[in-house]
Amino acid sequence: DYASSGMKVNYTRKINHFAVFGMLYVVDPLLKERDPSPWAFLIVATIFLLMIKPIRSRSKLMALIWYAYDRPEDRPYSLVWLVTQAIGAAVVNLPFQFWLFDKDEQWVISVSALVNMIGDGLAE
Repeated sequence: DYASSGMKVNYTRKINHFAVFGMLYVVDPLLKERDPSPWAFLIVATIFLLMIKPIRSRSKLMALIWYAYDRPEDRPYSLVWLVTQAIGAAVVNLPFQFWLFDKDEQWVISVSALVNMIGDGLAE
C-alpha cells in the first residue's frame, strides 16, 4: 500500500513539483518545437485527469502518482487544487511564452519556471 509506505507526501510533492514545471524545458525540445507550445501543459492536465478516483482505483501507476500528491490537509479538494494550479500556470505562462518568443527573449520564461520550481517547490 502506497499510503502507508512511510514516505512523506511533502517530499514527494516537491519531486512532482520539479517534474511538472521542468516539463517546460523537456517537452518542447523533444518535440523539436521552435515556438512555445501548450504540450507540456496538456500533458500535465492529462495526468491530472487520469488521477480521478475511478481511474486511480484501477491503476497502480495512477494510484502511486496520486499518493505522491495527496496531502491530508488538502482533502477532499486535492485534485481541485492541483488542476487549478496547472490552469493558472498555463493562463499566465502561455501568453508570456508567445510574447517573449516574438521578442526573441524566450530565456525570460525560464525565470518564471525556476521561481515556481524552487520557491513553491521548496516552500512545501
